[in-house]
Amino acid sequence: MNQDQIKGNWEQLKGMAKQSWGRLTDDDFTKAEGSVDKLFGIIHEKFGESKESIRAKLDPQGQYSQNKSSISRSEHTEDAVGRMETQLAHWGATLDGLIHKAEKAGSGVKADYHKRLDDLKLKYQAAQKKISDVRAAGHEKWETFRADLEVAWKDLEAAFKKLAN
Repeated sequence: MNQDQIKGNWEQLKGMAKQSWGRLTDDDFTKAEGSVDKLFGIIHEKFGESKESIRAKLDPQGQYSQNKSSISRSEHTEDAVGRMETQLAHWGATLDGLIHKAEKAGSGVKADYHKRLDDLKLKYQAAQKKISDVRAAGHEKWETFRADLEVAWKDLEAAFKKLAN
């Protein structure tokens, strides 16, 4: 099953859940993190229905439950990487602005500032590469790349904070 099919199944399941339990919110689906079992638990807590009853309404053939780990990993990975790409694009624009200002200021800008700016560029490029690696590997390899990506991400955040001081 490819990622589009998994995402389509999750969207279909969400639609059926909203039809059956109209008071479900987007926040409820976010909390479920793409996990069928978590969604069933949220519905159970919010509406008091048994999980067997919920499963009978939403998944009588078991087509979603058997793919629950794939749905969860795919949704979680796509969301996380998407948020990181958005933040990285924002930081890239900020970095470009800082570089431009430093170039205009010329020799009046402290050498330390240029050094921190160079450090920031390297960390930005490292984070960019890690995100590209995750995208290229797909959601199946998320856990393999996750730790390295988180380290690169924290380094980049620290470099931005250091430059701001």
